[in-house]
Amino acid sequence: MRVTALPPYEPPIAEYLEERWATPPANQWSQGPLRDDRTTRELSWRMLLLLMECLEGKRPLTQLHTILTPPVYEAMLTRTRTPSRLAHRLMSLRTCHVAPGVVEICASVRVSPRTYPDAWRLRAVAGRLAQTNGTWRCTALRLVGS
Repeated sequence: MRVTALPPYEPPIAEYLEERWATPPANQWSQGPLRDDRTTRELSWRMLLLLMECLEGKRPLTQLHTILTPPVYEAMLTRTRTPSRLAHRLMSLRTCHVAPGVVEICASVRVSPRTYPDAWRLRAVAGRLAQTNGTWRCTALRLVGS
């Protein structure tokens, strides 16, 4: 028995020889001074921790009046009117720079009753931070899964 290779049975594809992929142009703002991921991540983490303390009743919301825009402040004021019996723990945080001076955040928060800490569930938090005049403020905040 003799084994031989088969002759090529498909014609060469012209597209295969051409360059099919191109590197997209870099964003104009990605190299600017506002692109410090570590600073914005730490700022976002700290802001969310402060908001969780307000939800638990450990901190008055009036302390955060300067870092929240009026709509977000009013929404949080509505949520904190009744004392919560839940403990909140920030588990993870992701940040995304969408424009110069604008960062979108998403986080997962572990929520458990204070009397039964093993009966926990996860909630999502989404928000947006904007920098104006060198100050970061929370312009949007949603707590998902209430």
